[in-house]
Amino acid sequence: MKNKKLNNLVCGLVSAAVLTTAVSAPAVFAAGENNNETVTTTDTVLTDETTKATASPEPSATAEPEEPTVSPEPTATPGAQEMDMKVTATVYTTDEDDVYKVVFKTASSLPEILGFELTATFDIAEINSVSFGESFAGNGETSKSITDDKTITYVWKNGSTALSGAVVLSNASVTSKNKITSHNMSIDKFTATLKDGSELVINPTLSVVEGTNMPDLTEKEQSSYDALMALPEISALTFYKDEEKDDLYDISSYYSARIDTAVELYDSMMETSKKRIDTALSISNKSITDFYTLQKAAKAMQEVSGIMQMPECYDGITDDSSALNYEYLKTTFDNLSTSVPSALKRAAKATEEYNEVVSKLTDYNKYIETALKNLEDKTAENYNTKIASLEVQYSKANSYSLHILYKTYLSSLKTIAQSLYDDVNKNYSGTYKEYMLSSIEKIINKIEDGNVVSDNLPTFSITNGINIGYSWSVSVKRRKAIIDQDATVQVYAYNSKGEVIQNSSEKAFKAGDDSVSVSLPSTTKMYKAGDVVHVKCYYKYNDISYYLGEDTVTAYKTVNPNKNQGGSTGGNTGGDTNGSGTVYPSSAPTEPNPTKAPNFADENPYTDLDGYDWALESIIGLTNAGIVNGMGDNKFDPSGNVTREQFCKMVVQMFGLDATDTTSHFNDVDETKWYAPYVTAAVNAGYVQGQSDEYFGIGEVIMRQDMATILYRAINKSGDGVILEFTDNSDIAAYAKDAVAELVGLGVMNGYEDGSFKPRGSATRAEASKVIYGTYKIVK
Repeated sequence: MKNKKLNNLVCGLVSAAVLTTAVSAPAVFAAGENNNETVTTTDTVLTDETTKATASPEPSATAEPEEPTVSPEPTATPGAQEMDMKVTATVYTTDEDDVYKVVFKTASSLPEILGFELTATFDIAEINSVSFGESFAGNGETSKSITDDKTITYVWKNGSTALSGAVVLSNASVTSKNKITSHNMSIDKFTATLKDGSELVINPTLSVVEGTNMPDLTEKEQSSYDALMALPEISALTFYKDEEKDDLYDISSYYSARIDTAVELYDSMMETSKKRIDTALSISNKSITDFYTLQKAAKAMQEVSGIMQMPECYDGITDDSSALNYEYLKTTFDNLSTSVPSALKRAAKATEEYNEVVSKLTDYNKYIETALKNLEDKTAENYNTKIASLEVQYSKANSYSLHILYKTYLSSLKTIAQSLYDDVNKNYSGTYKEYMLSSIEKIINKIEDGNVVSDNLPTFSITNGINIGYSWSVSVKRRKAIIDQDATVQVYAYNSKGEVIQNSSEKAFKAGDDSVSVSLPSTTKMYKAGDVVHVKCYYKYNDISYYLGEDTVTAYKTVNPNKNQGGSTGGNTGGDTNGSGTVYPSSAPTEPNPTKAPNFADENPYTDLDGYDWALESIIGLTNAGIVNGMGDNKFDPSGNVTREQFCKMVVQMFGLDATDTTSHFNDVDETKWYAPYVTAAVNAGYVQGQSDEYFGIGEVIMRQDMATILYRAINKSGDGVILEFTDNSDIAAYAKDAVAELVGLGVMNGYEDGSFKPRGSATRAEASKVIYGTYKIVK
């Protein structure tokens, strides 16, 4: 078959991995196995809380359905119920010759069932692969078997969620020289198990209709499709890992980060790619609108996450005897909007959970109202009770310093303390008035000190990502307002399920230190290439931990470079030639202005450069010039990949460009990140443009042909180009041919021993150092 990737939409469309598993959705077009003997397989049961019964794709407007035929009636067991029902088989043509995808769907009249058995036969087709509809992922037990390459038997039993109405039952990929019709396909058996355990015999009327043509997705389109299909149904969104324990998910990392990444990947595609992905989604009864709605619902969950954390703070309050110690929570709650965000209303389960919490908080606050009413008399005893409570509340609020609403807790407590201060000052004239005022003032000062830390928390960044097998590090920088504090920092890495993968020990931040670096190892036991890792950092001062935020990084593993040529055997497909490479700027490149020459000392500060003699001088010189840095522990990591933004920084520093402006029109350039001024400088100089008008390509490994293009523009030199004679000349993008010819002609870049250039291969740290140094020498 000419396109093995195509069959996988057939067998894997509905096997979307959900948020409780790290397994990615099957590729849309992987070929299924076909043996000439009976094969019985059991589905891997994934955790999927979705209960939505999906509807099958609409047939094309021009399709003319075959005359429906009545399949043989199953024999009913004594006492079994019977019903007639229409079953539709939508047949999709594919880009692979003679290969079809068939989707079986019931009519909307299906009653609630917890199991079924379906047998279908293709008289003139050979079955390649089979799978169940989406509603069955993680919902009970599923198994399927193929007999004599012609007959499929699907079995679902012990469903955890009942299905009803129009349900996509199953899918099949078949090969046939003839058109699939109701004359050469039949349903031989269709029985179901009702909710009460009784059997239902269904007499199906089979209707065969034509569906749309299946698209042939590129690798990047496939990745986008898989990322979307791995997201949960909106009905499955929940705040809790364990509701009985009030164990909440971190919505930011558990839902929003993954949803945002998948949607942003789709949005970055060209329109032609989006259309192909849209078609693939429609086959699974999905549309991009579903995922936009899902994204909005997850963001709404983030908006109310602070309220969802509040019940924990009340610490099991059951009466008004100690309720005064929670007054700061009532003040916080009273100042919050508790109406359900409109986007959250789409997520029925999450909305129900949210409403239950608001109701619970309302009940708790009634105890506080009673406690305050009991202390309305302006007596010394009542004032002292309230003052004593301030200290308790301050301690309680700080025990929840990692809560989203922590700063609001302190603000509420300060409001209460200030109000009490004014009350005592105005309405009390007893002996201990000054002592009371002084006690309240001390609490206010403590709160203000805490606010100084909260308002000036350190920032952190991940250095060079997580390269599996090497140490990775987090750099934490402190602002002047808190530089004199003795404190510590700690780093945690979480997987997509919110589970801790690893954490650092507490790293000391001594008074006067403006920054520290926290280093952690990475092994194949901890990570695998492609893992999305959520990195969180914490600052601890006066035994109070402060959350510094989260950054997300994709773990990767470098490939050893060609030691003789300085190339890389790693690949980066990069997408279409006119859309995914570095685009030529509309104006002439800016002249480079190297301002500092590297100091090429003989001493090698690194211990991992054996076999990299070809890049040794470049690495040492650029290190001494401050243009490249090591990875810690005297390691350079020469085989580590270089991203587009990292390469921009190296070029900008080498050629002395002004890097103070962080303004950018690219959606993926965060103007607060370290790379922003370097990307802006390189773009403004005309060295580089984005992968599209909206996206620069932050985090993507730079391709060799793009590295050549950027340097070609930076040196603004031509005339040394050569006729390229690489075996893969045709793979070099049109925009990069002149640049590659020029850099090869200048001796800055070369090919591999096998005669290839590998234009879409990834650039390593050693290779980038070599070509930047070589370019610098030419300019000088």
